[in-house]
Amino acid sequence: MPDTTVHVNGPDDSGPPSGGRTGHIGKIGAGYAALYINRSDKPLLVDIKQGITLGRLVPDTQQPRLLDLTAYEGQERGVSRLHAMLRPLPEGGLGIEDLGSSNGTAVNNSRLLPHMPHRLKSGDLLMIGALEIEIYYEPQTVSTTPTGSLEGSGSRSESNATQYFGEEGDTEDSVPVLQLEAPKPALMSAYMATVSLNPLSPSRDMQAIEQVIRQLKGSNVRLTLQIEANDANGFDEATVRALDEASRALKFSESRFRSS
Repeated sequence: MPDTTVHVNGPDDSGPPSGGRTGHIGKIGAGYAALYINRSDKPLLVDIKQGITLGRLVPDTQQPRLLDLTAYEGQERGVSRLHAMLRPLPEGGLGIEDLGSSNGTAVNNSRLLPHMPHRLKSGDLLMIGALEIEIYYEPQTVSTTPTGSLEGSGSRSESNATQYFGEEGDTEDSVPVLQLEAPKPALMSAYMATVSLNPLSPSRDMQAIEQVIRQLKGSNVRLTLQIEANDANGFDEATVRALDEASRALKFSESRFRSS
């Protein structure tokens, strides 16, 4: 999604929930957000400098910067695979956009229109389907590092998200940090190509094909050549005989003539 200004849908008179959370105070900096998911008292701190997608991970797919909510009863609570996007605003602050989800996104009980960005306030209550997320952040220009006592907390995979609340060894002052990384490129393990050769100068084309084969050195390569020729006047006996002999000499797996 391009990094452009998010336009506000309009004033939100409902406001964030009263009271608010305190577990993140002094522990987050600009470019990070603290998420309290499903009314948990322990926040999950996420790097939002490049934006994140809220949804559910689909096996064997590439979904860059996805916060997988499956471990938080995401499927049971109606979270779509690509449900909503959080991203920082150039002038500071944070925006959310519903990505056309099946069960919708709401901010402080006000449902958002799909694909209409909405400016968030720190402390807003998000409903991702029926999954609750209370979100806090520093409404400043995005920075590169968190502040406070986050040192040594480390980067963790979204697949271990269920460990972030009440994990053994956590202290009352510790806040887990989730740093989303772009997925590794898919492993390309097969190559296939089809080409038509110039019948007037096939040797020149074969030189290019040989270069491709050299690049595939060490791979299991199978090269198949198909010849198809049509002559409205028919082939004479000498041509038929010459083609038969050449086919046998080259050990063609298949060669045949067809009459009109």
